[in-house]
Amino acid sequence: MSHDFQPKLRTYFILMSLPFFISCSQNEFHGSVRRMPTYSGDVTVSAVDTKEASVPVSLEPKAEMLMGSFPAARTEIESLRFTLDTREVSTDFELKDILQDQTQVFRQMTRPRHTERFQQGHPPSAQHETFDQQSRRGMVDILLVIDDSISMKEEQRNLSDKMHELVGAIEGSDWQIGVITTSAVYENNVPQCVMNLIRSTEADADEKFKKAVLAGTSGDRNEQGILQAVVGLSCPTHPWLRPGASVAVLIVSDEDNCSADGLDCPGTASAKETFLIDYVEKDLGRVIGKNAGFYGIFSPPASPCQTSSNVGLQYQRLVDYKAQGALNYGNICDVSYKSTLNRISDSIATLLSSQFELKDLPLPSSLQLKMQLSDGTERWLGPGDYSIDQRTISFSPGKEPPVGAQLRADYTVAGLPMWKEVELGDAAALDTIEVMFDDDTIASDDYRLEGRTLKFAEMPPAETLIRVQYRSDLPLPKTFNLPVQAQAGSVQAKIDGQETRSFQLDPLQRALTFQSAPSDGAEIELHWTYRQGPQLSYALPLGEESSGYQIIDEKGPIPFTVQQGVFTLPLAEHKLGKILTLRYQMPDFNQRVFALAHEPLPESAQLDQGPITCRIGGGVVIKGSTLTSTCGVTSRTEFTLSYLYYVMQTDFSLSGVIEPERGQWRVQVDGVPTDDFERKGTVIKLNFEVPPTARIGIQYLYPEDLGLKSAPQGKGEKL
Repeated sequence: MSHDFQPKLRTYFILMSLPFFISCSQNEFHGSVRRMPTYSGDVTVSAVDTKEASVPVSLEPKAEMLMGSFPAARTEIESLRFTLDTREVSTDFELKDILQDQTQVFRQMTRPRHTERFQQGHPPSAQHETFDQQSRRGMVDILLVIDDSISMKEEQRNLSDKMHELVGAIEGSDWQIGVITTSAVYENNVPQCVMNLIRSTEADADEKFKKAVLAGTSGDRNEQGILQAVVGLSCPTHPWLRPGASVAVLIVSDEDNCSADGLDCPGTASAKETFLIDYVEKDLGRVIGKNAGFYGIFSPPASPCQTSSNVGLQYQRLVDYKAQGALNYGNICDVSYKSTLNRISDSIATLLSSQFELKDLPLPSSLQLKMQLSDGTERWLGPGDYSIDQRTISFSPGKEPPVGAQLRADYTVAGLPMWKEVELGDAAALDTIEVMFDDDTIASDDYRLEGRTLKFAEMPPAETLIRVQYRSDLPLPKTFNLPVQAQAGSVQAKIDGQETRSFQLDPLQRALTFQSAPSDGAEIELHWTYRQGPQLSYALPLGEESSGYQIIDEKGPIPFTVQQGVFTLPLAEHKLGKILTLRYQMPDFNQRVFALAHEPLPESAQLDQGPITCRIGGGVVIKGSTLTSTCGVTSRTEFTLSYLYYVMQTDFSLSGVIEPERGQWRVQVDGVPTDDFERKGTVIKLNFEVPPTARIGIQYLYPEDLGLKSAPQGKGEKL
């Protein structure tokens, strides 16, 4: 087998000598270390629904865990030259430092991301709308998804006695309420519909509602509100949705879907709120805002509940979907849910066939209603046929439009002030701003940023929904500190897997500064070599029956100790790059045996012989760590031997741990956990032998008070 080896040391022998050089085994070995980061997620702020918005303040990411992966042994390359001639042996070797490679991964901070919405005004205008009557009496099916995790005891109690608040605005209609929890129940990997149903015609509806809502707190901590909403609506084992009935979904939870914006349901369709939206619109064929609606009681991103672990990012997007600015939700932290449920009940009432909601608020006395029957007959409706409250048209009992009728509403809408600039809730990083007019992104030349004020070159068109997305204007770190001093020229850097040289190092080689700060959330991988200390021990191969060892420099002999072929020098004699010579005597035999300091890896040895026939397997035999030569030579002949060998590691150190006695340590060998190890500070020592090809994994978990803290909350600017 042919190998292209880089020689590390040349040795010269006389009389069939085979001296050998090897770096000494280090007692401590550092491998690849990965820092597991945490960082803030997206923050959504609505500028349509509220005058003030609470915006999370940026929090510098803190690590919760350090991880290291280490090889059980490292592979070294050895190359040496030996000479067959007289009895004296002479070997030159160079003094070196003990150098070690290290890799560490950092995560760039992620600045909070905001989405703010602004509705452009309009001049007074005439509006025309049409509605289709689909049933003779109002029917509505309400699905209530209740969180049954450990933190929901008080919230369930708050809701359990308020059924009448939920159905107050739809009294007299044909309603039913299905109650399901956020804990998925599986059978043969298929979610099961475990639900309680309460009907408006039942005398004990109050008690059944209360019992269903008090679902207990022993449920799954991974709250899957979106999945369970679809399971409850589909419910193949007990179908309950009625054709023609309006549909309302109310989710009550103190955490977001899948705990935090889908985090705990990776790779599943139900990890996003669109799973529920698509089911209602496509599978059920309902129209959101007309005969279907989404509602919620959760921790709103704009005003987070302080006792809630995660804000309801997905639930906020769900209730805002086609809500036309309506406030279809409440705060899970509210002392009472009464006002929220009254508001939700009023909204559900607009979904019934006897009620219709206008898109805009009509000017007083401007509304005119005309009904067209299925046979084409038309007639104008009078004040006694209906009443109007804000935007909601309610028909008097017995005056509901017949099935198949169409209503036409003509009215005048008051104008709203129009503007050319908006005030953002937080200072924005200019290069992260994206502005959309309805669904179209506008060019950056069409606006400019002055402080927190976004000014448009031209006034946005009337009634345009302006959506502004941006990240907070916080400085992204450009400098990353190394735990140890790096060797000059050894530092390598990658950003998101791409190698870069656009950085500078401080004079002490301890801090790396990029020319441009890595982007939000970028993975920064740094690799470098550092000096552990002077190498004082050198393993040199000696021939059998050799004697009379001397180590000399240019001034003469220097002191040393030798044990089993390892020569150790005093610290005072070490000077990096200095060349020393080992001399000794050896008898001359036809067969010469030499002890190598290490056992070559199979098939890695390569011998380049001189002008005589002498090769591995023919004149030279390597068995274990012993080399035997029977080559016949008649004159001075030089050979070069190269091979690979394993250097087993004994100790493994995880750098970057500040308080090793307070955290939790875990060790794995090839992915299998083990407790058979000893730890002293940050150094792990295994109590058993492992194969040289094994990987040693070490995890350090920070104690709770050193981990991630809750982000403080700040208030945005008034709009």
